[in-house]
Amino acid sequence: MTAKTIPDMLISCRKQSEHLRRLARLAQLREGGEILLSSDALLHSAVIIESLCAASEKAVQDIARMDRSEMQLIVERDAAEETLSAIYEAVTGAAPEWSNVFTYMDAIDEVNELMAIREKTSHAH
Repeated sequence: MTAKTIPDMLISCRKQSEHLRRLARLAQLREGGEILLSSDALLHSAVIIESLCAASEKAVQDIARMDRSEMQLIVERDAAEETLSAIYEAVTGAAPEWSNVFTYMDAIDEVNELMAIREKTSHAH
């Protein structure tokens, strides 16, 4: 199922709901037995479909909002990584090689240690 499929399905649900509402009005006019479902049953079906459509539309909106939020987090994470990489390289003279063995915290610790050493050295002179 694609992102485009869900809105198409919702449009179809809305159309089906409207058809059921029309049938309900028709059933009210022709209670002589031509339509086997009562107008109340058809109307109830239409209301249920509309309720499901509303819940689905809200879910689609929530998913879109979460997608935007996730993309924002990815952009922020990448910016933080680039910044930390630039700081690490400026202090150590080498680009970091991120891994599960060398993490962001390891890089921060190393930068702090080198800065502390430089600070001590500059105060000693």
